[in-house]
Amino acid sequence: MQKKCSAELDDALQRAILGHSRIVEEYVELQEKHDIVLERYKKVMEGVAEVKKAAKKAGAKGAGSAFTEALAAELSTLRVEREREMVRLKAENKGLKIQLRDTAEAVQAAGELLVRLREAEEAISLTEEKYEREQQDNEKLRKQVDKLKRKHAMEMVTMKHYLAESRLPESALEPLHRQDSESLEPSGAPEPEDDHSWRAAFRPSYQ
Repeated sequence: MQKKCSAELDDALQRAILGHSRIVEEYVELQEKHDIVLERYKKVMEGVAEVKKAAKKAGAKGAGSAFTEALAAELSTLRVEREREMVRLKAENKGLKIQLRDTAEAVQAAGELLVRLREAEEAISLTEEKYEREQQDNEKLRKQVDKLKRKHAMEMVTMKHYLAESRLPESALEPLHRQDSESLEPSGAPEPEDDHSWRAAFRPSYQ
């Protein structure tokens, strides 16, 4: 996800740089065209100045009609060229305005994309930090569980050891078993007198 955002960010930056370069190139081109028009205007003004000089000379010599016709033709030619130049410049200016508008829209879209990419990067960074904290917490819990398991295992080993030590060997239990068996076997010794009197007292209840 982060690599994808970085790639989109690089693409947006490249497009923004390209758009800015186009604007600069178009401005330079427009400046060059302006210089050309200015140069042509200077030439026209120089031509007008020459015509004025010729008019003064012709007026002084009395050849007014021929000069007037020549001047009208020259002015008509200049007017036509000027109108053509204005039409061409208007068309180029319109095209430049469209290009500038498209470039401005592209730059704006790139800026909006940059904002979204920054927000996405911040969200990714927060998610990574949260994931890292969770991983650290899980690691702590795992260590605690391992510690408890080891403690429990040691306690079980200790308990088994104590049980093994407290268990009596079979040889130690033989006298007890022998004593119990002897107490269960019938003895040939006479019963105590008290026992006989006790039985005599309760004999009627058995009959």
